[in-house]
Amino acid sequence: MKSKDKRTYAFELIAILITIGLVSFSPTQEKKIKKAYWMAGTWKAATKNGTIYESWEIVEPKGLSGKSYSINDKDTVIFETIKLVEEENTLFFIPTVMDQNEQKPVRFKLKSFKGRELTFENKKHDYPQIITYRMIDSDSLVAEISGLQGGKMRGSRFAFSRAK
Repeated sequence: MKSKDKRTYAFELIAILITIGLVSFSPTQEKKIKKAYWMAGTWKAATKNGTIYESWEIVEPKGLSGKSYSINDKDTVIFETIKLVEEENTLFFIPTVMDQNEQKPVRFKLKSFKGRELTFENKKHDYPQIITYRMIDSDSLVAEISGLQGGKMRGSRFAFSRAK
């Protein structure tokens, strides 16, 4: 190889490595979780059993940390804690529900992400198998759980409004 060819080869190799590096650490990959930050805040929903709350906070750089709870007199009763994290370029919704699954977290993998709607799925979970969050506007969102339970398709819908 001539010295000019060696320099050209070295330059091309460096350009390829820089390109691979830029693609590997693309800002779009890092920002996927940030597209779900609209969930941050405290939300409340009226149910037949009283008001339930979901509170989400941004935990950089991992994602969101949340909890579902009710307030009974002055006591806060937590139903579940939740993590929404990005791993391997996809999102996972990971709830730990009190008195279920031996207090172990259950992972739901992102099935679809359309605008401000996230749908997660875990076909192996007893119930629910599908969890969806949809932003209606800046002060309201809908959370839905659904799937087979006892051989029948079931679902619940929770209309939340921003509490703070």
